Amino acid sequence: IDLVVTYDHVSKDVHLYTDGTIDANFPVTLTDPLNLGSGDFRIGGDAYNDNDLEGRIDEASVWTRALSAAEVTALYNANGQIASPPEGTVIMFE
Repeated sequence: IDLVVTYDHVSKDVHLYTDGTIDANFPVTLTDPLNLGSGDFRIGGDAYNDNDLEGRIDEASVWTRALSAAEVTALYNANGQIASPPEGTVIMFE
């Protein structure tokens, strides 16, 4: 299963995609979603190491902006074979 979650700080909308197709869209108000301060940024766990994901994460990526539906679908259809990452890519783990 390929899961993508985007948050658009302008529209305040969260979009959830499964296998390249949007499944849910809802408004969320976050005060400062990317203010990590001096703490670690974690994917698949929390700062207390007691809620870690029991499974495997493959091809995690972080962007400086919300991807469009077309970009999410294109990334899914590329099956991880991306010649040039979308604009705003911070990091991609394969």
